[in-house]
Amino acid sequence: MKRFLSNKKGVTILEGLIALTLLALVATGTFAVLLSTSRKSSQPDLREEMALAVERAAQKLQVYVFSSIDTVDADMAQQVYYGLCGNDSQPTSTGVQHSINCLLPPVCDSRTSSFYYSISTRDTDQPLPREADQIKTKDADGDDTAEEDVSGKDLYDVVFEITCNGFTL
Repeated sequence: MKRFLSNKKGVTILEGLIALTLLALVATGTFAVLLSTSRKSSQPDLREEMALAVERAAQKLQVYVFSSIDTVDADMAQQVYYGLCGNDSQPTSTGVQHSINCLLPPVCDSRTSSFYYSISTRDTDQPLPREADQIKTKDADGDDTAEEDVSGKDLYDVVFEITCNGFTL
């Protein structure tokens, strides 16, 4: 019987523990890499968030250009009178930086991030950087109706500056 037990080959407890420990180390490393990769891919792209914030702010500023105060709702009228964040008494004044930090994307740290716009006038005697010196107007349905000559009229340039977590756009 002794001879029968001594000829059996197998895995000792020590060998099994060593194999399990090595397997656990390899699995832990693999899952750590997969987890960090999935976290990075699930975080929104910071530049994309900043560009969307600028686009939203530009859309909100259009109320000053394309609407009269009689045609906007109460929330929009508040923005017309007090600016996009409710703290600017002259939101369309030129040559001033207007703070719109309330429109920063949620991924931005409010202590180290900022969002401003400034408005400047453009000389209409100079050629526009676009293809034509015409502005298309729209009717109530949103269809292009006519082209209006902009010579001699005040045109404005709006420049946005956004800094989010150390990145500037």
